[in-house]
Amino acid sequence: MQKAAKTYLAEHKTSRLTDEKVMAELAANLSADLVVVVELSQVRQDRMHTFWFDETYVASDIVLKCYAYSSLLDRFDMIKAVKYDRESESIDTNIDIIFKDLTEQMLVKLPYKRIPLAGFEKPDPLTTNLQQIKKLPD
Repeated sequence: MQKAAKTYLAEHKTSRLTDEKVMAELAANLSADLVVVVELSQVRQDRMHTFWFDETYVASDIVLKCYAYSSLLDRFDMIKAVKYDRESESIDTNIDIIFKDLTEQMLVKLPYKRIPLAGFEKPDPLTTNLQQIKKLPD
């Protein structure tokens, strides 16, 4: 599937993957139910040291966007997660932590919570446990 997506993008170099029509074409060419594109649209992080308080501050301005197209519902969604803050330098101002937080925010907002595997149904743990209890000897 990844090779097919790369081939499509190589053939359509001027296309923006975040465009609804391009995502619909990509879904059709790949026979995909769902196409998701994540774009890091803005990143800026500045560190400032104040001599009065002897403190280092970090100003973060980060915008992460998620575009999703469902071919089953013929629906296009755009979700944006933003971090614009000035705070004292800490582990929470690390760019990795910020991206993790923004990604979690997007996953909460994304309307597609589960991607089912074709022809595979995961067993329900509650039903499986009840069946095992019934099989136990008295």
